[in-house]
Amino acid sequence: MIRYEKIFYVLGILFFIFSGLALIPIIVDCCLGNDFPTEFVVDSIFSCFLGGVLFFSGRFFEIQEPNAREKILIILISWIVLPILAGLPFFLSSLQMSFTDSIFEAILLLTTTGSGAIYDTRSLSEGFLLWRSLLQLFGGVSFIASFVCVFPHLKSIYAPIFEVSGRYSFLGQVKAILLIYLALAFVSTFLFAGTGMSALDSLCYSFSALSTGGAIPDNTFDISGISLRVSWILPILMLIGGCPVAFVTGLFSEGVSAFKNRQFICYLCLVFLLVLLLFTQMSFPTTSSVLENLKRSFFLAISSITTTGVGLNASEAPDSFANALLYVTNFIGGCSGSCSGGIKIFRLMVMFLLIKSYLMRIVRTNAVYVPTYAGKRLEEADVTGLFSYFICYATIAVVFSITLSFFEMELGKSFGAVVTCMNNNGPFFDLHRATALEMANLGVVSKIILTAAMITGRIDFIPLFMVMLRPFWKK
Repeated sequence: MIRYEKIFYVLGILFFIFSGLALIPIIVDCCLGNDFPTEFVVDSIFSCFLGGVLFFSGRFFEIQEPNAREKILIILISWIVLPILAGLPFFLSSLQMSFTDSIFEAILLLTTTGSGAIYDTRSLSEGFLLWRSLLQLFGGVSFIASFVCVFPHLKSIYAPIFEVSGRYSFLGQVKAILLIYLALAFVSTFLFAGTGMSALDSLCYSFSALSTGGAIPDNTFDISGISLRVSWILPILMLIGGCPVAFVTGLFSEGVSAFKNRQFICYLCLVFLLVLLLFTQMSFPTTSSVLENLKRSFFLAISSITTTGVGLNASEAPDSFANALLYVTNFIGGCSGSCSGGIKIFRLMVMFLLIKSYLMRIVRTNAVYVPTYAGKRLEEADVTGLFSYFICYATIAVVFSITLSFFEMELGKSFGAVVTCMNNNGPFFDLHRATALEMANLGVVSKIILTAAMITGRIDFIPLFMVMLRPFWKK
């Protein structure tokens, strides 16, 4: 049975938090002497009012922890309402953005897809720059919280639930995740400030990198133009943002044993292999120093596999092979329960185990080989869930691509844009990253379709299909 008062109660708390978040750019703009940010005041008041209505409508009932169906509805409703609240300041500001562009910008930030509908970011006030970065961090951390909240109830679909730490309660895990990521963000802010960055830029770069969002304050970002220290701090933060949630929380509760996390080991191995391939490709022939090639290889590899997308464009890749390599790894993404997008590394691990199991049965017909993941036996339901994911993924991508091709792009380019939006890796058209100008110049219908693709990909679309089934709504 679905108890809607529970849903209203939780959503009310969430909107209260969002209302408080809107106060931060108000304080920043007022302290720096900028024009009074009326748009953020309106957004904060409206979010607080909406949160109050929902909170008190459920507060007088006996509130228990929501069940699986209620949690799924909370996530889906929040992904519909929060982009409107997040885009309201853009719509009400002097930027003269349409309602569609405002929502599109908010979705790009909340889903940590990156890029944006705003081309000249340096013309924005400090409050707006910080707001963009806050939305990315909020979106990244809230996605991890939703992973911890909902995915353990979907054991027949998501193998990574075996890797969620059981030492914390749900609320305890959310608190631990929030504290850990905020602590990392502020430590990295001081590191950036030590390189000569302003306090605001340091905070924005920290939030964007840790959330693997990629929407940094400077659209003209160039790897070769940044200092050596920044070029190493940024990818390390991206790397952390792509780590599995079990590793991040386990690092503080379990110590060194957290490094035994199987998905984390595979993640590091994949990163090392990608860095090695890029470094080899860049080194022969080249006039650049070994350190410069290593810096670029490490930065581009991390930015690609974590779906951050910073610095990923045709000019940064030495040739078509390296560019295609970065393009492909963008679809892989980081680990389950991380801020990154993509199809996630654990699915490749499970697929490899299933292929290995099949081959072992052919080679050794009398042997019994049972594939296991994270110490648990892979059941038939896990196999069905994995292939169902890819079938749903392909179906949605094809439908969105064909629809998009009717309005603005040819089919090949439409498919590239849709799939990369579904992976939340900063839209790529063909084999290059779309610039902020290209994103800003998209038509209204294209932005609506790509917005739907980003949200669908961010919630992993399985919960979305679940609410479309009649049994979901039955008692």
